[in-house]
Amino acid sequence: MGLGSGIIGRERPLLVSGGGGGGGGMVTSSSPLGGNTASRQHTFRLQQQQQQQATFVDSKPNSGVSTAPEPAISFASNTIMTKIPLKRKWTFWHDKFVANTTPASYTENLKTVADADTVQSFWSVYNNTAGPEKLSLRCSLHFMHKGVKPLWEDPQNERGGAWNFRIAKASTPVVWRELLMALVGEQFEDTIAPGDEIFGLSVSARWNSDIFQIWNMDSSLKESSTVMDKVTAILANVDSLKDVEIQSSFYKAHKDHDHFNNIYEHRDGLMDAIRDNEILVIIGETGSGKTTQRIAAISVAKRVAEEYDCRIGDTVGYTIRFDDTTSFRTRLKYMTDGVLLREATMDPLLEKYDVLIIDEAHERTVDTDVLFGLLKRTKAKRQDLKLLIMSATLNVTKFSDFFNECPIYSIPGRTYPVEILHSRDTSKMGALKATYVSKCVDTVMHILNNEVRPGEVGDVLVFLTGQHEIERACQDLKRAVQDQSSKDNQSKLVTLDQLQILPLYASLEILDQNTIFRQTARDMRKIIFATNIAQTSVTIPNIRFVVDSGFVKQKMYDPTTGMDALLVVPISQAAATQRSGRAGRTRAGVCFRMYSRESFETEMEKETVPEILRAGLTGTVLSLKRLGILDINGFEFLDRPGQEELQAALRELYLVGGIDRFGQMTDVGQGMIDYPVNPLLARALVEAEKIGCLDKVITIVAMLSVEEPFYLPRKEEEQDAAREAHAKYYHQSGDHVTLLNVYEAWRESDYSKDWCHKQYFNSRHLRLAKNIRSQLKDIVDRNSQIDRDTHHHPTNLSSRKDDDDKKGRRRHSPDRISGRYGGGDDDRNKRSRDNTTSSSGLTSSSSSSSRSILEAFSQGYGIHLSKKHQHRPMFYHYLASTSSPSAGAGGPSSTLLALHVSPLSALYLDEERSMTKHGRRVARDLEWVVYHEVVYHVKAVMRYVSKVDLRWVQETLDRAKIFDQGLVWLNHERSDLPSLKDDSRDYSSNNTTTRGGDGGGGDGKDNEMKEAGIATEVGDGESEEQAKKKARLASVEAARKRALERRQNQ
Repeated sequence: MGLGSGIIGRERPLLVSGGGGGGGGMVTSSSPLGGNTASRQHTFRLQQQQQQQATFVDSKPNSGVSTAPEPAISFASNTIMTKIPLKRKWTFWHDKFVANTTPASYTENLKTVADADTVQSFWSVYNNTAGPEKLSLRCSLHFMHKGVKPLWEDPQNERGGAWNFRIAKASTPVVWRELLMALVGEQFEDTIAPGDEIFGLSVSARWNSDIFQIWNMDSSLKESSTVMDKVTAILANVDSLKDVEIQSSFYKAHKDHDHFNNIYEHRDGLMDAIRDNEILVIIGETGSGKTTQRIAAISVAKRVAEEYDCRIGDTVGYTIRFDDTTSFRTRLKYMTDGVLLREATMDPLLEKYDVLIIDEAHERTVDTDVLFGLLKRTKAKRQDLKLLIMSATLNVTKFSDFFNECPIYSIPGRTYPVEILHSRDTSKMGALKATYVSKCVDTVMHILNNEVRPGEVGDVLVFLTGQHEIERACQDLKRAVQDQSSKDNQSKLVTLDQLQILPLYASLEILDQNTIFRQTARDMRKIIFATNIAQTSVTIPNIRFVVDSGFVKQKMYDPTTGMDALLVVPISQAAATQRSGRAGRTRAGVCFRMYSRESFETEMEKETVPEILRAGLTGTVLSLKRLGILDINGFEFLDRPGQEELQAALRELYLVGGIDRFGQMTDVGQGMIDYPVNPLLARALVEAEKIGCLDKVITIVAMLSVEEPFYLPRKEEEQDAAREAHAKYYHQSGDHVTLLNVYEAWRESDYSKDWCHKQYFNSRHLRLAKNIRSQLKDIVDRNSQIDRDTHHHPTNLSSRKDDDDKKGRRRHSPDRISGRYGGGDDDRNKRSRDNTTSSSGLTSSSSSSSRSILEAFSQGYGIHLSKKHQHRPMFYHYLASTSSPSAGAGGPSSTLLALHVSPLSALYLDEERSMTKHGRRVARDLEWVVYHEVVYHVKAVMRYVSKVDLRWVQETLDRAKIFDQGLVWLNHERSDLPSLKDDSRDYSSNNTTTRGGDGGGGDGKDNEMKEAGIATEVGDGESEEQAKKKARLASVEAARKRALERRQNQ
């Protein structure tokens, strides 16, 4: 059982978050019933439910008296519940269902009982409590392990009769049986009927995996006191109670596994350390049992729910970017670090949670690192918040130092010796990039044929960089084994029916993930091709051989071009050590490294560079701006990003209109943060909402948020068929509208998996896109409802908007709300004309519809504008070619990075529609394009490319000019800012039309300029608007000079 599962028992949930490949980090949460139970021997809870009062007729309780799971147990208003702590982990509950009286009477009773200090005095005080003479009572005794919910069921035997409750002896733990036998003596049978005499009382007894209960069928408190005395004496003498565990069926089936035994050896010391410290760093190697086996937040939540014998959404739930399974009953909540970061931007104090567990902290994702900074601030304001940081790395002093030298609790892992074998190939790591996949497959064949004997235990784990390579390697290995088996002289070697070849990556289906951990037959051997998710996030049992390619796929950001790119790069020495350690978890193992010892020592960094030091920070900076952090440099990072990277992120946000020239979040930025997607995609959604094509853009954004939906087989003859099938959905404008066509055609097929197979599309990725689309529409609908509620008085629209703009909130007029998805009947008719059906039955978007879509995306992707080189078969990043040296980029197009269209793109045209230069192809009708991302392998490839009109990105280009002229203050102290509250409009252009909804109105700025003494008179030959622009530029320039002078004087 994982660590998080031992902390339930709190009013607010415990949250577990962590980083990395399996869906990011995870967070868990939990809460104490009635406050600090250590400081009070009695805890009372009385919750009134005005809408659902339980009533009693003829001494029969309302059968609807069932409650939420412990600890936040709610009762009908005529219920008294009392909790009395007993031995260590055990709790005694006594509740009384009372009729014919008022809640005020119960409150008085509780006040009296609260003064009792012992079990005996409790009964004594209660017996002497004055109450109405017509009290009708029913008593219940519950013995419950701390942290386990009670199951409330009315036995429905108040009327007498033949109702029986069966007690399963075989499944009853020994201690429970001891307690039951001590209470009921010889009368312990398989069934106990109502009316049986025990201790002279008429009772019914019940046991289940959570609780043992005795119901008193008599209303005599005196006799109930006799039962209580007997129970108290028994509990005092049963020493085995203090060590008993509630064992779920899952626990009993897996309790002998190493990771269970390892963590449970340290359980008491670990729990003491957690109780004694408000902040604690927990270090333990992967496989030590810190976290239950996981690949992502979903699977770990399901695993822990299985350990608890509960359903997802009950005591245990999870929240990921586009799915929330939690409920009011949830006490243990798993989520990704990105989801928690979004919650923190809305609720900086995280008041819903009592305990936060940041898991997989060693993976150092951007979101996890930013969370550390936010949680340090939160902890300073919330002393009651408990923070646990779990890491699998030995380098944890950084975490401890960051949180004021908090304690470190170490859980040693169990390892066996691992033999390390390096490649004899002395090639540099760069030269190995083209061959490492085939070398890994060859090495697996060597292991199968030479390193193991038939029937010998031990599976093989191969580390590759991504899903595409893994699927390719699985197919290559199957082919190699089949080819070998077909040769007569190789019959003694391994055959395909002796192997289970499995992929493992973060986006793999849950059922496929579970296959990795299942026990195989003795004559079967698993070959697992995995990403680095198997390096730190999960421990796969029975691994004896590891094949390390030496590479990993990482997202890298180039601030000079503003491009995020996925690069295949060498791993660090620390990562190589972690990978080799996978072979020594259950027995001695062997690690085959596809690189030389010299490459390990000279070409690999000692530690993995944290993601925050190599990835783009646009989304991170936007989140911090949402929290009101004006000076990003003043934020306390675990590892501070470079000034160039922070400035690039601020510049990017300014160019898309998310912040104004003074670093303040605009209305556009407020709208962007509503959507849990890439900031550039969020900007497209905000623009689409404005121009009335939101429904279509939501579909495209959902498709861009999943892995590649286009499937390209390995065999060349099948590749031609796949390209022909894909071409039916291509749109002349490029890939964004093509994605819309694919989704709409799939929807027309009734979301058919068979259709995906025939058309060569990945059905799992399309299903995920469908779920994401649904979640995005829910977000829009919620915002629409808020807007309707805000604007239900049409006469107040103008004043409300002014107030909202001053507060920095985004609001929409009723006509905008109705037009989010395209408006009313007229607009629906227009959409029906825009969407035509071809003779093949496929839906395609007309030029007017596609224009609106691409205009929306151009507002976000303007910073990804690329231009075709005039003389070479390539594109180059346009803003990088025009930026001034002070902006960190710039230079002639001949020195810029060459960009190429992806072979899967609709714009990667065939030979007849392209021109050829030096064996390369570029479509001849392309000049300006925008792209979603750049992926590097042999060359830099643009993924999801579409043509654009330069006018659509003019606003972004104008902002870039303002930035290059030094007229922007994005990250300065408040005292350095000019008095103007500028709205980031374009004052370098004569175009008076502004787009993007930047906050503020012209009249307000005119008043501010007048207050500052800046003249706005109209000169000869000037329009009034031109005079205003000139005055604004003059004021900004004057403010810039004053700020520079102040810094020089300092």
